[in-house]
Amino acid sequence: MSDTLFGRVLTAQITPFTADDKVNYEVLDKLAERQFEAAIDGLVLCATTGESPTLTHEEKLEVFKRISEIAHSYSKKTVANIGNYNTKQSCELAKEAEKTGVDFLMAVVPYYNKPPQEGLYQHFAAIAKSSDLPLILYNIPGRTGINMSADTIIRLSKDFSNIKGLKQAIDNFDETKEIIANAQEGFEVLSGNDDQTLELMKLGATGVISTCSNVTPQEMRDLVYAAADKEYEQAEKLQEKLSPLMQGLFKTTNPILVKAALEELGFEIRGLRLPLISASKEERSFIAKLLKDLDI
Repeated sequence: MSDTLFGRVLTAQITPFTADDKVNYEVLDKLAERQFEAAIDGLVLCATTGESPTLTHEEKLEVFKRISEIAHSYSKKTVANIGNYNTKQSCELAKEAEKTGVDFLMAVVPYYNKPPQEGLYQHFAAIAKSSDLPLILYNIPGRTGINMSADTIIRLSKDFSNIKGLKQAIDNFDETKEIIANAQEGFEVLSGNDDQTLELMKLGATGVISTCSNVTPQEMRDLVYAAADKEYEQAEKLQEKLSPLMQGLFKTTNPILVKAALEELGFEIRGLRLPLISASKEERSFIAKLLKDLDI
């Protein structure tokens, strides 16, 4: 895999549905196999790109279980997203997820209720105490409405031996540099934005939890491993090539266009769950042209 705990490139896996709005486990399996055959290090399950807010507790556990079995047959890893804005529910799901065979947990900064920094600390402390699995913190203020400060992240990394990583999706590189420099030894920072991956890896980040790799797993892997080997000229070429896709997939709310792109590639994804909606006719034309232009 790599010399990191979590791996250098993990895909934030989408969740496909059937025509009657059930999780399409057969297609989910195929998507996972496609990722592992492209040498992706692991999958992050039921997170933002996987439409976690509209998946039931039971659906999440079934996804964790079956995809972990596939991952382990390829000697790959899985990360179960168990976090939401309810600490008690997050802890309960963490305990149950551990029984499904997943390798790691991830928990997002609580959204909507906007706790102060001490509340964030106590939230993640409770989750860390609920399971022995390594935990990735997920900081994405653009969706949660609040930023977890560098001080809080550093404090958590030092106070809990199983808080091992951070998915960082913010524009403030100075905060990320501070975390990389001062967090507990062995704490791994992964980019949460595809287009920031190369720059963050130059600062010491270990890799990315990628949305783009749903569509281009091999190309994203090549970019990240070139950066890890400090082959920056090659990484920059790959970044330039993938940049239109990295930007284009977020022309509207993620994962609307990721799912549209996978449908263009022949997978039966069958739309999204409300309140998210499927790509419009114009958006589908946009993504089809983008894939054609990039020879994907």
